[in-house]
Amino acid sequence: MKLIDLLASTGDGAFALDSEQRIVYWNQAAEEMLGYRPEEVLGRRCYALFAGRTPECSPLCCQGCDIIDLVQQQKPIDAFKVIIRHKNGRALLLDVSTLAVPGEKAKGQAVVMHLFRLVGDAPVQGMQLQIRLFGKVQVTRADGTYLHGKLWRQSKVRALLAYLAVHRSNPVYREVLINELWPEMESDAARHNLYTTVYNLRRCLEPNLERATDSCYILQEDYSYQLNGDTDHWLDTHAFETGIKKARHQLDPVQAMKTYQSALALYQGDFLFHLGNAINWHWQEQERLRELYLCAMEEYGRLLANLQHNETAFKTFEKILSKDPCRESAGRRLMALHWKRGNRTAALAVYQRLEQALHTDLGVVPEADTVTVYRQIASEA
Repeated sequence: MKLIDLLASTGDGAFALDSEQRIVYWNQAAEEMLGYRPEEVLGRRCYALFAGRTPECSPLCCQGCDIIDLVQQQKPIDAFKVIIRHKNGRALLLDVSTLAVPGEKAKGQAVVMHLFRLVGDAPVQGMQLQIRLFGKVQVTRADGTYLHGKLWRQSKVRALLAYLAVHRSNPVYREVLINELWPEMESDAARHNLYTTVYNLRRCLEPNLERATDSCYILQEDYSYQLNGDTDHWLDTHAFETGIKKARHQLDPVQAMKTYQSALALYQGDFLFHLGNAINWHWQEQERLRELYLCAMEEYGRLLANLQHNETAFKTFEKILSKDPCRESAGRRLMALHWKRGNRTAALAVYQRLEQALHTDLGVVPEADTVTVYRQIASEA
C-alpha cells in the first residue's frame, strides 16, 4: 500500500476502489473538495455515491464499469472529466486520472486509485426536474416536456417519485418503501412490486434508457434508492416553504406582499391530494403544509388590508373560509373588514356561517373573541 501512503498528503483528491467498486481509501483532499468524511464513504460503491455523468450529462459511473477490467488487464486509461455531486448537492466538474494499485489483491483491497482535481461548478440544466406535489403530482424534465403516458398514470409510480423527492437528501431503504407503499402485501410480492415500480419510474423519466443502472435520476445502492441531484431539482413544497419564510422576514410591506403572493400561488391543492388512497404516509405532512398555507394566507390578508388593498383582502379571507369554514381568526378578520366598510349585514352573515360550521363540523360554539366582535357589530345602530 505504499502508493496509498504517498497520496495521504497530496493536494489532489484521491480515493481507492476494490474489485467490487467499493471505496476502501479516501484522503484528506477528497474530503475537503467533496465534503464527505471517510466514515461516510468507506464501504460504499462509487457509482451510487457519486452518480457520475459526462460534461454532456450522459451517465458515466455505473455498476460494472470498464475501468476495473481495464486496470486488471493492465491497459492504460485516459484522463477524463466527470460531473459528480458534492455532499451539499452542488454539481462539480472534476478532472480524473486513474492508476492501478500494484501487488496481489485480496478481497476488499484496493485495485484502482482515482486522482482528481476540481475544475469548478458544473451546469445542472441537463438533468434538472421540476417536481410539483401540491394537488396533482407533475414532473417537468429539463427540456420542458412533462412526464405522461400509461406508466406515469400508475399511482404507485407517482407515489414512489413523490416519496423519493420528499426524502431527496437521503437514501431510502427498500423495506421502508415497501412498508409505505405496500404495507399489507406479502414480502416477496411487495419486493416484486417495488422492483417493477422502480423500473417503470426510470422509464417514465428516461424513455430511451438502455440499462437501469445508467439512470441519471434513480440511484440504487445495495438495498436503498435515492433521487439523484438532490437539491438540483426544483420542488414546489420546498419553494413554498422557503418563500413563506422569506416573506415573514421582509421589512418592506410591499415586497413582503409580493413574496407572499408568489409563494401562495404554488399551493395548487393539498399535498399529494390526487394520490388518494394509493399511499398512507402523507397525511401528517399534508396537514402541516395545509396549516402553513392557511396561516400564511391570513398573514397575507392582514398585509393587504394594512396596505388598503381591500378587495384582494376580502377575497383572501373568503378563500380561507372556503377551505376551512371553522377558522375563527379568519372569520373575525372578514367580519371586521365588512364592518369597517359599513356593511353590517355582511359582517353578521359571516358570523352566522361561522357559528353554523362550528356547530355542524366540530360541535362547539364560537370563541369568546369571536363573540365579542359579533356583539360589537350587532349593537351598532
